[in-house]
Amino acid sequence: MFTITTNINITKEQVSDLICTAIEGGSNYWYMIEGYQEPSVVDFRCSMFANDEKPHRIYDWPLCTGGGVIISAVESDRWASSNPIHHTLNLESITKGLTLMGSKFPERLVNISNDDYDAEDADIFLQLSLFGDVIFG
Repeated sequence: MFTITTNINITKEQVSDLICTAIEGGSNYWYMIEGYQEPSVVDFRCSMFANDEKPHRIYDWPLCTGGGVIISAVESDRWASSNPIHHTLNLESITKGLTLMGSKFPERLVNISNDDYDAEDADIFLQLSLFGDVIFG
């Protein structure tokens, strides 16, 4: 058996696109946005909304210093009803999610780095970022 360790670079722009894919398709069966944490510094603007007057709360704020999106699970599953906890998608949780993808789903992380991912990859990323595991789907 061979064990290979490698570094994969994922840009904030790629993560913003991944969040968009999860929110608008891959994860929309289980999540609810509860609120937002306004960043202390707006140090990222995704290219999709870069010309807008204000940063986008969902696609920019989680990638900015001090910013985040507060999300809860709402799927009619025993897990969600017994864990009505709000989770924050922010730089810390995104780093955790990408790190977990590298160890649990390395092929999906490669998909992301190659901009060849789908809604399921995005859903797994969001769940790992928020829960540390894949709970739904």
